[in-house]
Amino acid sequence: MSSAKRISPPSGLSLLLILVLSESPRFCARRRGDLDAGNSGSTIRMLSGILAAQPFGSRIFGDESLSRRPMQRIVKPLGEMGARIRARQGKFPPLDIEGGRLRRMGVEAEEWPDGMTIPGRQRFRAAEFDSFGDHRIAMAFAVAALWADGESVIDGAEAASVSFPEFWQTLGAIS
Repeated sequence: MSSAKRISPPSGLSLLLILVLSESPRFCARRRGDLDAGNSGSTIRMLSGILAAQPFGSRIFGDESLSRRPMQRIVKPLGEMGARIRARQGKFPPLDIEGGRLRRMGVEAEEWPDGMTIPGRQRFRAAEFDSFGDHRIAMAFAVAALWADGESVIDGAEAASVSFPEFWQTLGAIS
């Protein structure tokens, strides 16, 4: 559940305050286009932390002034938590943020605009995922879970039936 309220400070600038109440850090929806933090270092830092926990990629940028401010103090710790963050010259916005879904399984992957490369001979750890209603996520992590060292859980797994109604029966037959 979220609510938003517009507040107009005396300077005439507008501020959008968003209060999000959620039991899960994964409450966002994928946005079309990039996110603009304007000249707010606080906004880019806080949103980067929220976006790093999401099951989709995002790009956040700022104005010319913000684009000159180094972001290593968030890039490094978020990377250690499993997110992959690309920054201009390794430290400046814009920031391309990809949550660590495969990393949660202990798998390293190199991401490309049209796919990814997953080096072989890696050990997959069992993990818990939420498909967020996306049939591609449900099916991709179901297949990845076949190589895991234990039982994985995929919330929203029924989403696979959107494009492949017999997916679970087929997967069961070949595994």
